[in-house]
Amino acid sequence: MSNAKTIVVFGAYGRVGSALARRLAQQGTRLVLSGRNPERLQALAADLGAVRST
Repeated sequence: MSNAKTIVVFGAYGRVGSALARRLAQQGTRLVLSGRNPERLQALAADLGAVRST
């Protein structure tokens, strides 16, 4: 069983949301990114090195 945390980041492509997502990703946290613009979310996920995004 894994102790990995999963955190949902709302408004993930905004200034605060993206900074938070980057910090959490560096710590190895699994992220669920949420926002209104799918293209920007995909770009952020790719930048963070996401293995899978929907």
